[in-house]
Amino acid sequence: MFVLVVAVLWLLGASPPARAQGSSPDRCEPARGAVAVRASVTGADALTVSYTVVNSTRSPLIWLSVGSGGAQRTRLVVQQTPKVTSAPAGWMGTVVYPEETPYMHLWWESRDATAGLPVNAATGGFAIEVASPATVPPGFRGMDGNPVRPIDFGTLPFTAGGTGVQCWWGRVTRP
Repeated sequence: MFVLVVAVLWLLGASPPARAQGSSPDRCEPARGAVAVRASVTGADALTVSYTVVNSTRSPLIWLSVGSGGAQRTRLVVQQTPKVTSAPAGWMGTVVYPEETPYMHLWWESRDATAGLPVNAATGGFAIEVASPATVPPGFRGMDGNPVRPIDFGTLPFTAGGTGVQCWWGRVTRP
């Protein structure tokens, strides 16, 4: 039933919740080379972070979440609020702020069944703009009093999903 609801939402063009297509993050498999996400970071004050996804699975990939993978989540740092600037052809990207949590993640999904990332292929075109870590003052503390650590968008956790309920998680790497 769950898969049917997600399929209907997808066909209607609605974006399901960030974990809907891949089921629970606890049910995703470690990527272990099946999926790799590589980051290229350029710029000084404003950074451009470009992600390349390599699909070595047996299924086309139809969604990608950067900032959450397995049990790992990325805490939002307001000074580094990202903006999605591009997506591959046939894909759409956004920043997701899960309701009533201090977390965020980047979300891209294929808007067309034929635009998924094919098996044994790689593609770039996933990009964001964000302020550099230097925009977070040393010693800055959040509302809870804990020190705020800048986000390194080049090493975030990721989760990627294929058709059906297959999904994999890992960590973004820099070449």
